[in-house]
Amino acid sequence: MSVFDVIRRNSETLAVERRVLAGVVGGFQTEAAPTTFNIEGHIQQARQQDMVNAPEGQRTEDWRVLWTGTEMLAADRVTESGIEYIIQSVEFWKQGPFYKAMMAEVADLIP
Repeated sequence: MSVFDVIRRNSETLAVERRVLAGVVGGFQTEAAPTTFNIEGHIQQARQQDMVNAPEGQRTEDWRVLWTGTEMLAADRVTESGIEYIIQSVEFWKQGPFYKAMMAEVADLIP
């Protein structure tokens, strides 16, 4: 059994909120209304080797790895069991095809 079979078998429905810029008004960026949609994905605790690439100053203890077949973007917000995570980086794995997204709990990033 491949790792991708395990990911598919253990996937759950997750809510995603995507915020995009609507444009610039008066020299300031404005956000469009957020888009909310559901994806199928599998969340795992990040391994220590995953944390090496975490942004400096954001190496919290509660990082997660999201595996999904849906294209994800940095800054997307994913909710699992009432906990909100924000995606920090995304890698495409063509062997799956899957996206591997590193994400951290929002409460850990915002003081």
